[in-house]
Amino acid sequence: MKPGPKSKVNGRRPATPVAKPKIPSWLNREGRKIWRSLCPVLDAHDVLTALDATALALLCSAVEEYVKADAVLRAAEADAQPYCTKSARGTTTHPAARIKAKAWSNAVALLKEFGCTPAARASVDIPPPAPADDMLEMIRRHYNPESEDDDHEQQ
Repeated sequence: MKPGPKSKVNGRRPATPVAKPKIPSWLNREGRKIWRSLCPVLDAHDVLTALDATALALLCSAVEEYVKADAVLRAAEADAQPYCTKSARGTTTHPAARIKAKAWSNAVALLKEFGCTPAARASVDIPPPAPADDMLEMIRRHYNPESEDDDHEQQ
């Protein structure tokens, strides 16, 4: 009998403190919008560190490139074959279709790096939340008894 596959999680990886990376100055306006939508999601899962700024910016650029190429192809839908163009050499793949396909590949590869696909999440080591300190909770309730009543009323 063969043993099961080994986990891809490296238990000896260097500790990197969780921190919000800064948006690189070279990321354009659309890329910054994508950054602002992705950061809270990734941050909520404690996957971001300051070291991830470049990888996250490249992901944002790839998504932006995909969206732009898709828009070009949608505009060409009036033609019978929007994914093809006619040239002196005959019918060829529309340049935006090639750009869109490459951007898709790049985005998916980077999404995997951040654990943003179902299969990738299985190999991302996300630390469990810290256990609540029972003593601190008891003190909070002692000094704020009305907050306990408020908790019950909200339920």
